[in-house]
Amino acid sequence: MNIQKYIAMAFAILFLVAILYLATRVKKEQHDIELNFASIILGISLGWFTGILLSPYKHEITQFAKYGGVISAFMSGYFISKFDGLLTKLINPEILSEKVIVFRLMMSVTCFILAGIFTYVARTYPG
Repeated sequence: MNIQKYIAMAFAILFLVAILYLATRVKKEQHDIELNFASIILGISLGWFTGILLSPYKHEITQFAKYGGVISAFMSGYFISKFDGLLTKLINPEILSEKVIVFRLMMSVTCFILAGIFTYVARTYPG
């Protein structure tokens, strides 16, 4: 039994519970709660996907190499060209003054990191 693995996973779950609680509290209007949960789902999904890509099982390595080529082509082309506009909008003072929007951004990034770590640890250190 790998105690460090279980401690890391327990902290990830503890952080997720705190995020879920805060998602119900940080709002301007009632529909903000649904958007908060959508941000959580997006962050977890992307983190889970990234964690899987970063820790392939032996039988997945060849297939993931093909995926890596497609993903890197997308990232170097379309995504990079759109990133500048997205970053400009995100650092707009009007956007940054909205606590709900900033909270969603921080929550999505946190969920992405937690899900990525959780998935990577679970796949890399089985048992």
